[in-house]
Amino acid sequence: GDLTVSYCASATTSDHCPDPGDSLTECVTDTREGCLIRVEVRYHSDVVVPLISALLSTDGGGRFFQRAVATMVVN
Repeated sequence: GDLTVSYCASATTSDHCPDPGDSLTECVTDTREGCLIRVEVRYHSDVVVPLISALLSTDGGGRFFQRAVATMVVN
């Protein structure tokens, strides 16, 4: 799986944190206090039950893609 940790000055509507097209989303403080921390986890898992694998969308290797994102303020 992949783990991405990033810091933003404000929430973005894009998948990028900070958004490279918007300089106002870049967190520039040394302590990052008051900034948003965004953690994203991506994982491809094998589906071992044939009936379930037929119902789920899988990648070219037959694995199911899972993704979770959490954002909170650094205090």
